[in-house]
Amino acid sequence: MANYVGKIIRGTGLMFATTFIAAFFSYGTRVLVARKLGPEQYGLFASVLTFILFFLFFRDLGLGTALVNLVAKARIEENYNKIKTALVSVFILQFLSSSLIGILIIAFSGYLSEHYFKVPESRIILLILVAYTITSFLYTISKALLNGFQKTIPYSLMEPAKNLFILLFTLILFYYDLGIFAAAIPYAFVCVVLFFVFQPFVQKQLHFFKHKVQDLKGTTKELLRFGLPLMAADIGGKVIGYTDTLMLTYFGSLTEVGIYNVVLPSALFFIQISRAISAIVFPISTELHYKKDTAKLAKGVSLLHGYCFALIIPLIFTLFAFTGFFLDLFFGAEYVAGATAFRILLVGSMFFILASVNNIIISSMGEPKEVTKIILLSAILNVGLNLFLIPLYGINGAAVATALAYLMSLIMSTIKLLKTLNVPAPYLHWGKLLLTASVFVMVIFYTTQMLNLNIYVEIILSALTATMVYALLLYLFDIIDYADLKKNLLKVFKK
Repeated sequence: MANYVGKIIRGTGLMFATTFIAAFFSYGTRVLVARKLGPEQYGLFASVLTFILFFLFFRDLGLGTALVNLVAKARIEENYNKIKTALVSVFILQFLSSSLIGILIIAFSGYLSEHYFKVPESRIILLILVAYTITSFLYTISKALLNGFQKTIPYSLMEPAKNLFILLFTLILFYYDLGIFAAAIPYAFVCVVLFFVFQPFVQKQLHFFKHKVQDLKGTTKELLRFGLPLMAADIGGKVIGYTDTLMLTYFGSLTEVGIYNVVLPSALFFIQISRAISAIVFPISTELHYKKDTAKLAKGVSLLHGYCFALIIPLIFTLFAFTGFFLDLFFGAEYVAGATAFRILLVGSMFFILASVNNIIISSMGEPKEVTKIILLSAILNVGLNLFLIPLYGINGAAVATALAYLMSLIMSTIKLLKTLNVPAPYLHWGKLLLTASVFVMVIFYTTQMLNLNIYVEIILSALTATMVYALLLYLFDIIDYADLKKNLLKVFKK
């Protein structure tokens, strides 16, 4: 078990570092574009980009995750012909579906700009982003292959490279005063550039021309059987993530869309943690499930349930306490109106982090249909709540709908894992953590009221004080066994 736990933690450490760097570059782009354009113009760009990303699930067909799953199993069997066959199958399917989506967007761009976005500029942005629609599958296929081969270093570098390219290209285009188009044009080129940059790493793992395509039809069916349920799950995930923006575009103003597309990604910044964990856990848990080693898999799930929330609470709730200052500092005073929605979404992001890890483990166990059910039910809840809450409460209503959808996903995915792996129920443990989180926030507020110092000094001192109280409460309430944690860490890093 120590070898697998060590592999997960060491890999997760690297993934978290590079994912954080990627998120930093992405967030830098968001800050730059939001400040340069202002809430209304930024809202226009965000609404068009969200529209494009939402419909990309027609292209993906769940095949990226299906390819990771197939490569992980075929690699154990040393069946490289099957890996090549799967790659050819995914390439053909995604090229065709990408082209179809691009053609439809071009055909309806005029209608959408007039009747949905209601701004003539939106048509040009749509046409620019069609290039991203058609070419982005080259990037996702490369990532899936590297992930399936468990080549953590090149895999982990792809997202930072992508986001850095977009940030630098956007800076250059703003320098030449291209306005809102400076935000859109980098997306037209980034995936093609990254595809060629990372091809040597892909070719090193799979010598493409040395292997044969065998049973293309059968392999395609296998990929689709695994991938199509995940596509439905992806629809649900996109609904939860993007419905708020799509409905705010229709029911509200572009200014509201702009503010919400600052607070939502800010609140979800820490989901990079779940992405880092999931990227490492998925191929390993697939391998454990394939070997029928459920004891090790159950132990890993139990550890994740025990420590995931405990580690992220100080990060999330420090930001919770200083939302207004954060929005003013990074985006400007005109975005501070989103502070309440920001706090609601921060709590929701905490639920989403662990729900995402749960769902990727369930998928790795060969039950993507269960993930589909979980996410679609959460998405239906999200849509229903959005229809009711957005017209009444605007961005705050959208935030409540999303947070509750994430909570539902966490509850359902946890119940599924408890039944499948027979791990201990974590609800009492989580209840204690929520109590300590409330104390954490109260300590921050009380400390800042007592201090009359520079705001940055107050943030540091109050966060440190709250963290020390929090660590003590974790020990007193028997939430974390520090001796057991130390023992596990020694096993992980032991040679």
